[in-house]
Amino acid sequence: MAFTYFFRDIQVIDLAVKYLLQDFKGSLKIWDAGCAMGQETYTIAIVLAEKLGYFGYKNNLRNR
Repeated sequence: MAFTYFFRDIQVIDLAVKYLLQDFKGSLKIWDAGCAMGQETYTIAIVLAEKLGYFGYKNNLRNR
């Protein structure tokens, strides 16, 4: 792919987040192997923050 932008393929990201949160145990690691500039990775973080709420997201976020 020669392009990247925020909220690209949002249906896929929403579905992935829904799947991830089904068995959410308080800790989550995400690896975006082909992240280019990082827009899609940030989109995943934004969607997770919306689903978990601010404090649930803030307390479980670790940047590596």
